[in-house]
Amino acid sequence: MNQIIQKTMRVAVIQLLYISVGLGQSAAGDIAFTAYNGDGNDDFAFVTLVAISSGTVIYFTDNEWDGDAFNNTNEGYVTWTATSNLDAGSVIVVTDANGTESVNTGTVSETGSFDLGQSNECLFALSAAPATSYGSTPTFYAAISNDEDANTNVLTNTGLTSGTHTIDFNNDHDGFEYTGARTGQSSFSDYLAIINNTSNWQDETSNGENILPISTTVFTTSGSAAITVSTSALTAFSYVAGSGPSSEQSFTISGSDLSANISITPPTNYEISTGTGGSFSATSPITLTQSDGTVNSTTIYVRLKSGLSAGDYNSENITATSTNATDATVSCSGTVYKIEPTNHPTNFSGTSTYQNISLTWTDAVNGSQAPDGYLILGETDATITDPSDGTAVSDDTDASDNTLAKNVTHGSESYTFSDLAASTTYYFEIFSYTNSGSSIDYKTDGTIVTGNATTGTAPSVVINEIHYNPATSQGDDNAYEFLELYNYGTSDVDISGWSFSNGITYTINSTTLSAGAYLIIAINSSN
Repeated sequence: MNQIIQKTMRVAVIQLLYISVGLGQSAAGDIAFTAYNGDGNDDFAFVTLVAISSGTVIYFTDNEWDGDAFNNTNEGYVTWTATSNLDAGSVIVVTDANGTESVNTGTVSETGSFDLGQSNECLFALSAAPATSYGSTPTFYAAISNDEDANTNVLTNTGLTSGTHTIDFNNDHDGFEYTGARTGQSSFSDYLAIINNTSNWQDETSNGENILPISTTVFTTSGSAAITVSTSALTAFSYVAGSGPSSEQSFTISGSDLSANISITPPTNYEISTGTGGSFSATSPITLTQSDGTVNSTTIYVRLKSGLSAGDYNSENITATSTNATDATVSCSGTVYKIEPTNHPTNFSGTSTYQNISLTWTDAVNGSQAPDGYLILGETDATITDPSDGTAVSDDTDASDNTLAKNVTHGSESYTFSDLAASTTYYFEIFSYTNSGSSIDYKTDGTIVTGNATTGTAPSVVINEIHYNPATSQGDDNAYEFLELYNYGTSDVDISGWSFSNGITYTINSTTLSAGAYLIIAINSSN
């Protein structure tokens, strides 16, 4: 993990903790964070990696640490107190920290205005209430951050080492929960490297509430029953609807100090096997037999089932259970992509004004697969190259290079390109497509729908004379404001709908100004 740093800490969650009593000679890494939610009324959780005595106090604040003290104390704090002795491996979950706060173990209270927010945020925890100066710098125990652009002061004088005692998601997301192993390590300190590895976390892009409820499952060390999996998540399973199943992925699983066999159950839309390739045989559940409490490392192969309809199949858990061990889970996520659209749109045509071309069409008939959208390509050359599947074409409405591109959603039946070259013919083709990004599928077979239009000639009308705000001494007969238009060109110009404004807007009705002709527009300035 790269260094954790702070600028304005957008949705940054740097949680620095110091346990004030009950730990004896304490050190960085005595605790680690297991969850953070910056949405709703805010939630967070941490695990004790050493025993904690009754009376231990932790203060949480979202004021900013500058390396020596806090910049101000305007943002309040939350105080957690242990009301009993806690074993190493205990998980403490603080719920609704900026509302009617509660906690699963101990007591919690809020002082001042405490609010994590979803951006520009930094949360600390330490052994004393926040202050703008300290006689001696507090000792910090852990940190968690998702900030993308920060400065280098965050860990200054904290005693923490980035990547060893801290975790940085570096993505400005709203919620995170540790989903890795909670059993099987020989010591509690061995969990630090696992917990501070972002691949072992659920990461919520914009809705931190998706991590709720936060797990309170305790952490245990070897000598107690454990089911261990090699990864907490398998992602990117995929195939196109009508085909399938997906390609296989795998994980390993083992067990120690068990009193029963391990039973592995897949979720609804995935299947598992101990064989791979032609030997894959979907089995549910898979039973791994323990011998003297041990299950040797076994590879489990996973794939997304065939025959599923197009859509996302995310965060579905494979669950491994044994009588006296904590369940182990592996999250599976994948997508079944839509097939190519059945039909092209129809009735594609264009009309133009001076520098604009307005295109219209009739939506493609849905058929077996409706489009997700349309890609319009335009050029001043009638030869247009078809787009390629798997390479999404970005919008390009700048006509300076004589090429145009625009993506529009299915259901839209018009689009106007503006600021085009005058007196220029543009040729267009429109393509139906499904999916997006590297999975986009353009319909390029059959008869491609085409159209063209030519922009208008540049108007040759100028304001030839203007008489504005005449003095009243000129008399009523001359107290008129007027302007004179002159068509210096060789062609008539339709000026219907042209508007002029002097604070009040005046619009010309149906009028054509002949070549070489003048038009005077006047109003009584006293009106």
